[in-house]
Amino acid sequence: MNTPYQVISQLLLESHLVDDERYIGFIRKFYSVLGKENYNFRTLGKTKEGNICLFIPKNITKKRVLIISGQHGEETSGPWALLHFIRKFRDMLKDASISFLPIENVRGFKVHRRDDSTGEPTNYMLDKKGKLRDRGEISNILKNNFNLLKACSKDGLLNLHEDNSSAGFYLYVNGNVDSPAVKAMIESGRQYFDFKKDGKYTDNGTYELKNGIIDNFSDGSLDDALHKSGTNLTVTLEVPDDDIPLAKRILFGSKMTEEFLSNVK
Repeated sequence: MNTPYQVISQLLLESHLVDDERYIGFIRKFYSVLGKENYNFRTLGKTKEGNICLFIPKNITKKRVLIISGQHGEETSGPWALLHFIRKFRDMLKDASISFLPIENVRGFKVHRRDDSTGEPTNYMLDKKGKLRDRGEISNILKNNFNLLKACSKDGLLNLHEDNSSAGFYLYVNGNVDSPAVKAMIESGRQYFDFKKDGKYTDNGTYELKNGIIDNFSDGSLDDALHKSGTNLTVTLEVPDDDIPLAKRILFGSKMTEEFLSNVK
């Protein structure tokens, strides 16, 4: 039997070494694992570097959850963590109507850069008055598809990020911080990493981090916008990436996805 790290190694070997082919190969692999009989493929928008693709279950009769990764291009483990998750835990997809946006920032993922091709951020959706705004190519695509994303995330949103300055993990939570999903992620996460150090930090505003949780911080992000529009619970996972091997980050992201989906109500 292959070890988890051997599974990860094989997963990465199956991707192509050329960036363009790696992206195309990833999307094709993602769709083939989900199964065309179970999922619809939706192109949210087209960019010079590739399409932004959403995978929606054909039968939406259960709790509706959206999982996003690849929002910041240099945060590389999220898309691979999602592919690892659906390969290892496909049976869990039967328990909910789970939609996937595996690579939001196509250009960034291909060239390992944070922002989109216009040099704009990819995750800030609300202006100071709380209105949806255009801010670069990808933000505009998200705005144009906001109602669809809202419909897919009615019961929960998980967004996989990384913090390359941290050796500890933490969660941005909009909604009930004492929910079973948050508690399960915190408990399971501690088996991999410590929390990022408690304190006040600044990132599009000043927030307080305590015991691994940032509690209902209104930052104008996509997650914030969806929560304010009715998504019951949004969790942004910040995977630590301070010289931590990619394989460990992939396993961590996959495990935390499992915990979120097993416990979201």
